[in-house]
Amino acid sequence: MKELNIEFSDKNLSEEEIDVLKNIMDAYQEKCKTDRKKASYSFLLRDEKNKIYGGITSARAYNEYRIRMLCVDEKLRGQDYGTKLIKKAEEHARKLNLEYITLTTLEFQAPKFYQKIGFKIEFIRESKNPLLKQYFFSKKLI
Repeated sequence: MKELNIEFSDKNLSEEEIDVLKNIMDAYQEKCKTDRKKASYSFLLRDEKNKIYGGITSARAYNEYRIRMLCVDEKLRGQDYGTKLIKKAEEHARKLNLEYITLTTLEFQAPKFYQKIGFKIEFIRESKNPLLKQYFFSKKLI
């Protein structure tokens, strides 16, 4: 085989390119006998007019449920909506029989909130900018 080129792009991959990469990964996962079941989930905070005021997005990967994003409109913070969204995600993860729920957050976001609701810090990545200190959290479910 000739030398392969490495091509850079700052654009989103096409669906076809993503499918090729997924197929390569799936073939390797099958060879390693791991359960790579992947899926994405969300819970949205809506009013009676269907306006979104926050939500949580997450994904299943292997034995964990990864929180990708949690946000609540600033006017509604402090009213337990963040906690309620996390609890819904935890319930869902338990129904899927997953071992962990994981997430990352930055210093200016909500590390104290996650600790308050039972998440444990696994790792902290320091940054030159103190606001960008990154926290890696997990919570054992089973």
